[in-house]
Amino acid sequence: MAIARLFLERGAKIDHISAKGWTPAFNLFGYRWIHGSDEPCTEYLDLLSAASFSEFDIQDVDGWSAMHRAAAFGSCEDIAALVSHGAPCALLTTMEWAPIRCAVKFENENTFVELAKHLPPSFVDEKDIRGWTILHEAASMGSRTMLRLVLRYGADPHITSYKTSYLVPQGCVK
Repeated sequence: MAIARLFLERGAKIDHISAKGWTPAFNLFGYRWIHGSDEPCTEYLDLLSAASFSEFDIQDVDGWSAMHRAAAFGSCEDIAALVSHGAPCALLTTMEWAPIRCAVKFENENTFVELAKHLPPSFVDEKDIRGWTILHEAASMGSRTMLRLVLRYGADPHITSYKTSYLVPQGCVK
């Protein structure tokens, strides 16, 4: 935090967007080796916001936002902080993934539960471009914990995906 404050005091630009489409908020999530801990990034988010950063809805080339990264790699506190700073919970990626699907894919139960508080109940049956719901995603990960959690939130266990060859190995779709 001391280094971040020093950079801001010395005029670091917080509105920079990298070639990948990342803002400074993107780099807060998914880099334990940089931060040296699994602690929430709320203090950094507060620091960015206090410096007039508000671009929490920026999406990278794949459609991921800071909220998607926090859902995958962050904590429930990170999600709550992002929401309090105006970050949207339902932006869709190019694969039509809302952040909550990233929580399922990366088996982050805590961010899943926090995100669910900010979404309509229908989120459990929303489909991506393959026709998969978050239940399909949990099943593909083989995560019994996520399967139970998604079912507890009302996912339809009988919902089917689209018949497609997209991201399915050849010979598996007839």
